[in-house]
Amino acid sequence: MQYYLPLFGSFDNFLRALQRSSCLLSSDLGKVIKPNVVFLRECCGLGDCDIVNPCVAVSRMLATNPEHVRVMVACADRLGVPRGSGMFRQALQAVAFLSEDKIAAKVDYLKNTFRWSAAEVVIALSKAPMLLRISKDMLQRKSEFLLSEVGLEPMYIAH
Repeated sequence: MQYYLPLFGSFDNFLRALQRSSCLLSSDLGKVIKPNVVFLRECCGLGDCDIVNPCVAVSRMLATNPEHVRVMVACADRLGVPRGSGMFRQALQAVAFLSEDKIAAKVDYLKNTFRWSAAEVVIALSKAPMLLRISKDMLQRKSEFLLSEVGLEPMYIAH
């Protein structure tokens, strides 16, 4: 608790994370949690609130193997979101626990559904990384509405 309370900023934030998953209490503080926090602070330029906010939504993110956290960061980097930006934590949350194959499949689906080029997908994901978490059905409906009913151009939607 001495480590978690200052990190989470309040008992309520810590409790919210625990309600989603108790893995924070069962993970090794010295070998898993602390190395993940140090990596996210030093290598990614994230502050405590930037680390904690995605962890409240995906609490096991801090409690996962440190090597997997590095893989998540690399995936977020490939989305084109600059480290240290406010959007980077959303990118981490979007790619948390998605395999490379699932991300690639979603990128292909975005290209086909919105008629985007690879560059336009990068633009869209850098501005809205949570697109990776939206269901294919929902993306299809949004695409039909924006392209067919509203008549927007694919590039405009990507931006």
